[in-house]
Amino acid sequence: MRILWWLIIVAVALGAFQTKAGEFPAVVEHALGQTVVPAEPERIVAMTNRDAETLLALGVVPVGIQSQLGFEGGVGPWAEPLLRDARPEVWLGMEINYEAVVAIAAFHPLRAGSAVATDR
Repeated sequence: MRILWWLIIVAVALGAFQTKAGEFPAVVEHALGQTVVPAEPERIVAMTNRDAETLLALGVVPVGIQSQLGFEGGVGPWAEPLLRDARPEVWLGMEINYEAVVAIAAFHPLRAGSAVATDR
C-alpha cells in the first residue's frame, strides 16, 4: 500500500495526470500502470520539509509534517507564514514515522522526491 501512495505522489509531482486539474476521479499513469484517485485529497502529510514547502507553495496546508531538519513548526522560518494559523502535527527525524501518519488519520502522504524505492 505504501508503494502505491508513493507512486501516486511521484506521478502527481511529474504531471502524469490524464485529467484536468481539479477533476476527479483522476487517473495517474506511472511505471507500474495506472492509479485512480477517486476524490480530491483532503488530509495530506508531508514526509519531508521539502514536501511541506512544496504543498504550502501550492496553497495546501498539510495536517502533518516530518521535519528531517528539526524545525519545531515543521518548516523553516521562510515558510512559516504560509502555514497561516494552522498547527500541523510535527515529528522529527530521518525515518518515516508510519504510526504518526496513521494516528492523525492522514490519507495522502506526500513524498515528492525522485529517490523512492519501488521494492518497499
